[in-house]
Order: sequence, then structure tokens, then C-alpha cells
Amino acid sequence: MTRLFTSIACLLVLTTGQYVGQTFRSAVPGKPKGLPYEVSTLDGVQTPPPQQPSELPKGTGLLMGQVVDAKGTGVEGAVVTLSGGFEQVALQFQARPLPGGARRTLTNADGRFVFFDLPRGSYSLEATKGAYLPGAHGRRRPGGQAQSIVLADGERNTQIKFSMWRYASISGSLSDEAGEALVGISVRTLRRVVESGQARWTGGGTTTTDDRGQFRFDSLTPGEFVVGVFSTQTTTPVSMVEALAAERAIGANEVSTQLIAAGLANVPLSSVRVAGDWAFGSGTQSTMVVPNFQQDGRAFVYPNTFHPSARSIADAQRIVLASGDDRSSVDIRVQLVPTSPVSGVVNGQQGPAAGVPVKLSPDYAAGLAAELALDPAISITDARGRFRFFGVPAGQYALRILALESRLWANQPLTVPESGGADVVVSLRGGAKVSGRIEFDGTRPKPGPALIEKFMVRLEPLDPSGFRSQSAYRAYFDGSGQFTITDVPPGKYYVIFLAFAEDRLAMPGWETKGATLNGADVSTRPMDVQQDVTGVVMTITDHPSELTGTVRDATGRGDAGAAVVLVTTERELWLNPGVANRRMRMVRATEAGVYTMRGIPAGEYFLAAIPDEDAADWQDPKLLDIIARTATRVSIVDDGKKAQDLVTRNVR
Repeated sequence: MTRLFTSIACLLVLTTGQYVGQTFRSAVPGKPKGLPYEVSTLDGVQTPPPQQPSELPKGTGLLMGQVVDAKGTGVEGAVVTLSGGFEQVALQFQARPLPGGARRTLTNADGRFVFFDLPRGSYSLEATKGAYLPGAHGRRRPGGQAQSIVLADGERNTQIKFSMWRYASISGSLSDEAGEALVGISVRTLRRVVESGQARWTGGGTTTTDDRGQFRFDSLTPGEFVVGVFSTQTTTPVSMVEALAAERAIGANEVSTQLIAAGLANVPLSSVRVAGDWAFGSGTQSTMVVPNFQQDGRAFVYPNTFHPSARSIADAQRIVLASGDDRSSVDIRVQLVPTSPVSGVVNGQQGPAAGVPVKLSPDYAAGLAAELALDPAISITDARGRFRFFGVPAGQYALRILALESRLWANQPLTVPESGGADVVVSLRGGAKVSGRIEFDGTRPKPGPALIEKFMVRLEPLDPSGFRSQSAYRAYFDGSGQFTITDVPPGKYYVIFLAFAEDRLAMPGWETKGATLNGADVSTRPMDVQQDVTGVVMTITDHPSELTGTVRDATGRGDAGAAVVLVTTERELWLNPGVANRRMRMVRATEAGVYTMRGIPAGEYFLAAIPDEDAADWQDPKLLDIIARTATRVSIVDDGKKAQDLVTRNVR
């Protein structure tokens, strides 16, 4: 089964696998990156998955339709894929596999396609083609949710039509203060997203300037962007550079963890400058760091710069792109700025801390998505615990340290004045221990130890800008259902349950109910960790709460184009930065206008149906406030079933 990675805000995709209901970015040491779904364990008994036919049974049904662009013109040569209908896994939906595998066909000159000999069942359709965002049956906006198609025996559905959207593009040039083109430099786009009530900037694409200093992005999802160039200077003890050179000389396949953490794994040694016991360089060949030293040892660098010439995102010019937009002349001009040296010493619990990465984060880091680390400077401590940045532009920063082996940490503000450098002393601190257990509330067969050991619990900080390491505060359950997370910095955290999609499917009928501490909900309301915390209970239930109903349009017909929004009436929870806020939901109605939500925490909610075209930023508090004015109030109780019909209302 394909390993889908879900990040709510919803669900984000990276390389190591995908957990439902939460982003999971790297494997925990000592644990498998993804155990196979082919064998699951319930109550300690090895249970193979249900056997499916090797081929889709032949039927007499037919699905015929047309793929069109945003203007309604047929799209020729699109690959249309037929898969099984959607099923809900935790808070997300994914297409079921078809026996014998997915079917594919190409659209003709008018964008038309057909699938023959289909048995009755539930299906989904997706279309892909170069220069277009994927389209799907029921998808009404780029990246929106798709819908299943239910086909009866012998039914001939010939009225299917769905859209694809052309990618947008941005082009421009990069030049220095003299107007000279900068060649071979990385340029990035950042795209604005709204996650659990807060706007953040996430990576939108990277390219490199050509021999004229020109750059172009051709595959951008419509939305709001900023464009910038980013430099990361790396300063490290000379001994580290010598170690890296030695590893490359012998063709070592693995680079030490310290070198990777210090940003040295890809440093071109030819670009490294040495001054005394320290070496200065950059993490890539396409950086703008200029090791141009003055007699007093100060360096000039090109700082992180946004279009047209801004030093922070707040001052950057924002670019709003619709489907197919081609925005040109998005030029960036950078200027060398003087810097000041910054140095210091890092002390651990046993004295000076050697080999510890030290990162300097910009003042706008709080507005970046978790996967972005646009740190302008990185260093690593020497044998005496000393670190050094050769040159840092004046400004406000955060100095952050997370020692991977000891799990000690530091996070403190740092002001670099224009008049001179800074010399700081940093003391690493340990954290608290958070422990608890998993409980299964129900009568269905409970997962056995082998399956429980694949589940994880994660602490999601209320302030996600503190540390960028997504692997720092999570742990697997052991076979008895216990977990312990150590060295957690003081702060407020949500407790999140993590499970791969295939492992969710290996325990049918079970849903996450949430986490509690002394009876208080800590999965949607943060707990305050100032000292060791014990007794966290993660509950999984086989009788979750359920909310169902039918959405109708103004004529009284079932509205297939509706999105149903459920949001707590506690407005302070709208600004929950956690990526798995179970008190804020949005689901698509089916073709018949029916919607279903399960596993909703008990409480009071606003419930409304809106056109899906208007639901892209449904988590934006400004839009939620408009929705709440005409929404229906509903009360949800634990394990309760509730039916509530709705009428779609416009909000734009």
C-alpha cells in the first residue's frame, strides 16, 4: 500500500513515510522507518490482510466524461486514472486500491475519456498532465478534496466533467548593488498557507539563476508568494574541515552526524576560507556568502533578501497568482552589508560542550512552516565549547542549540548591534520527562503488542518556532502500551497520536478519542510542562462520536459542491498552531450531498456548509468569523450520534 504522509494542517509529505493526523519528518533512531502492512497483529495473533481478487471483476457499467481546463476547454492527452472510492482514515481520506491495480487511459482531442466493463462499486478519478495541477472528480479548486463515484450494476454514467488548473509561473532577475547579474545563485519561493488559524510561509520551489542572472519558476500552485535569496554561512573549527576532507579522500559513504548537523556535509572545500583555528564557508555552491574580510576581521555578506530588496518577509512584496498566471519582472537586488563577528561558549551540564551545532535564526522564523530553516549562520563548537560566526548583519536573532545526543538545549534572543560583535555565554539545559500509556475503550479485538509498537505519541509545541527538529519530542509506545519522552524543554504542548495509514487500517473500527492528563483534554488544549509529567492517557475508541447529515442547495437538492465546516465555539482555540486540531474540521459532501464526521471531541460547535471553491483558507479566523455568524450550533457528546441537515450559504 502506498505510504501517504498526512500533515494537518493538514497533511504534509516528506521522504520517510506518512503518519495520519500529523506530520512525521524523520525516522526515530532504532525503529523501522515503516513496517509492512501485509501482516498485522491483533491480540497477539498474526492476521493477514483480507485477500483481494487479482483482477477487477468484469461488469457492464461505464464511466465516461471530459477533463477541462479552468476556461472549460477540453484538455487533450491527460492521463486519467481510475482507482477505488475514498475511505476515511483518521481525519483524512484516501482512495482504495482496485483489484488488479489502477486503470489508466488518455483523453482525446476534446478531453474525453471512457472506462468500460466496470462492476458496481465506488470509484475515484484523477487526471494528470505536464504544466497542470492534478484534477479529480469532485475537485473544485486546486488542491481541494475529491469525491467518490458510486456506480450501480449496469449503470452508464456519461456526464462526468472535472477541471485541471494550469500551474502559475514567476520569472525575474537577480543582481547586485552595481546592477551586475549574479549567476548560479539559488532563488526560492515561499507560499502563504493558513494552518489552524495562523498564516505561515512554506516552501514553494527552488531554482538557480542562469548566466544572465535570470530565474524562472514554472510549476507553482496558485496562491500568494514571496520570492527571495537566502545565504547560510557556516563557521567551524578547522579540525572539522580536515575531518571532512579526510572522509571524502577515502570515499566514505557516510558523513558524521556532527558534520551534517553543522551544515558541512555538502560544503565545497574549495570555497572554505581559514582564519586561525576557524574555517568559514557555505553549505552550497550557489550561495551569496562573500568571505570578503577587512583588516579588522569583519566580513561583508549578502543578507537574506526578498523581492524587491527587503530584509524580512514583512517588507517583501507579495505576489498573488491565479491558475495560468505568468508573472514577470519579479527582480531582486541584493547589497553587501557589513557584519560583526559573534562568538561565545556553550556549557553543558558537565562543562564546555564540544561538537554542538549552534544556529542563528532570523526574527521572522516564527512565521515559517516547520520544514523551513532559513538560518543565516551556523557554527559548531570546538573542544573547549567555543563557537564563532565570522560575520552577522546587525539585527534581532534567536540563538538555538539542540544537542542531538544529550538532548540538551538552549533558545535565547540575541541582538547583534551595528557598532560591534557580541560575545555570549550559553548554558544548555535539560528538560522534563513526559510519560503515559495508551488505552483501548471498546469491545472490538484490541491491537496486540506488535502493532502497538508501531504507534507513536508526539508533543506539539504551542510555539512551533522554538526548534525546527520535528523528531525531538516524540516516542514509540512499547508492547505494553507505555511511552516516555525525555528532555522536553519547559513550555506548553499538545499531545498528538501518530500512526501510519496502513497501521490504522490494520485496526478497523478504532478511532482516536484524544489524550487526557488528570481528566483534562491535552490533545486540543495544551498542557504546561515545567517539570516531569506522568499519567498522560491516549485513548483509542471503537464507539467514536459521529455527526452526519445532508447538505442542500437553495433549490432543496443535495449539494455535491458543498464543503462542511465544523469549528469549536471557543474562539481562542481557532489559533491553535498544532497541526492536528480535532476541534476544527472540514469535509466534502458526497455527490448526493451527504457528509460524515467521526471522532469529534465533546463540546459546542459552529456547523456550516459553504461552496468548496471558498474553502481554501477555511482555517483563517477572519473567514471563520463570517461563517460563525450564520452557522448552526451543535452540541457533541462523547460516543454520541447526531444528525444535522444544512443549507449551503455563500461567504464571499
